[in-house]
Amino acid sequence: MAPPLGQQLFLAIDPGYRTGCKGGVAWTHKGKLLSNTVIYPNQSAARSQEAGKVILDLTEKFHIKAIANR
Repeated sequence: MAPPLGQQLFLAIDPGYRTGCKGGVAWTHKGKLLSNTVIYPNQSAARSQEAGKVILDLTEKFHIKAIANR
């Protein structure tokens, strides 16, 4: 079976309310981790805005085609 996105990059986010949401950018065909981060979108307005900026920066830097949330 072929990966659904081919060889496109995706951003995976593992939700976590108390300890933050863990996110990583990986290749779909090899699973190589290129970047990882922790964001806190649910703690305050400032942290939510910061989380949005981090996601936007990652999508622009790596040309993300999809976001997976567990």
